[in-house]
Amino acid sequence: MQREPGLAGGFMGTNRGKRSIVLDLKHADGRAALRKLLEDADVLMHNIRPQKLGAIGLDLAELRIRYPRLVVACLNGFSEQGPYGGPPAYDDIVQGMCGLAEGVASRTTREWLAVCDRPDIPAGPVNTLEQLFEDPHLRAVGFFQTVENADNAGAALLSSPGVRFNGALPKLRPACRLGQDTRQVLREAGLSEDEIAARLASRAAQAFTPPPAASPSGA
Repeated sequence: MQREPGLAGGFMGTNRGKRSIVLDLKHADGRAALRKLLEDADVLMHNIRPQKLGAIGLDLAELRIRYPRLVVACLNGFSEQGPYGGPPAYDDIVQGMCGLAEGVASRTTREWLAVCDRPDIPAGPVNTLEQLFEDPHLRAVGFFQTVENADNAGAALLSSPGVRFNGALPKLRPACRLGQDTRQVLREAGLSEDEIAARLASRAAQAFTPPPAASPSGA
């Protein structure tokens, strides 16, 4: 399996089948471009803390007024209230704060599975990456698919979405480079070529530029 420089496995798995546009929301023209996209959008999903949303002029109350049909989904690590409402949160931080890391380390995997099995508590082993790819259940259901990268620079082993259509798994599309679809998406939003060029020049928007082809060895 060949790795593609610049694309981590987590990035490719999370962004498979999506288009990619890059906007700098600290830039006024970047925010204007986002508002243009929101005019026809059904859902806005983000993981920006509420305090930061206001700082870049995207207050939720304003969004609700300006786009009444828009569904806004926010992912906040510690919710919006309480003493932890402001700081960012990651899985490792939460596990450490709830004592899970300490508790797991106190017993072996076999002991934990036995403890959980008696009262019928759902549990499973913590695999290494090598063990994960050999898991008999995941192999049986075709969980992993080999997908060529969008620029044909290699391939990656990606997880299936877990949804079947008429009993068949959908074919995965590769993740795009960041900004690979910026121009096309802004055109669809109604921006002119001059407006798009101005945003790219000011860095309010960014588009992916393929690197130059490598020279043949010895050239």
